[in-house]
Amino acid sequence: FETFLHRCLIRVRSDKEFVYDIIGEVIKVGATGISVGDTVGCNLPNEFGQLIADIKANTPGIQDVIISTHCHNDLGLANANTLAGVCAGARLVDVTVNGIGERAGNCSLEEFVMTLKCRGEQVLGGLYTGINSKHIIETSKMVEEYSGLKVQAHKAIVGANAFSHESSLHQELVN
Repeated sequence: FETFLHRCLIRVRSDKEFVYDIIGEVIKVGATGISVGDTVGCNLPNEFGQLIADIKANTPGIQDVIISTHCHNDLGLANANTLAGVCAGARLVDVTVNGIGERAGNCSLEEFVMTLKCRGEQVLGGLYTGINSKHIIETSKMVEEYSGLKVQAHKAIVGANAFSHESSLHQELVN
């Protein structure tokens, strides 16, 4: 049994009917997965989520196919776009530890996982990853060490300052 994943390099401004036709054709020849990417990191979350929703609504045979996302972080929106894609029906996501990737990076595993852990059940319809978040910081440090790419102190979730509070007002609000 073979699995075929077709990666769609789609821009929001692409002719959507053409996109549906292309995806429909690759499904006909056996694609079991479709990866929809924001490969230049220029989409806004509402645009990317709508693209996934439109593909689901307008592509024949899509109900039997796993839709995945592949978002770049050029505008700092990879996590938000990935979340929008999942909320619109994507079931698989490309993420990287510490957001490492080409140019400005990709959707950060630690940010995505913790967003779903903290807000997935209450706000996002019960979405979860099944990933044990207890090892995220340790994993981040290991990737930092092996890759030689330093994690910024102010990086969300894994940065050294991520949960530090300095202003007295802020400390009072946290306590």
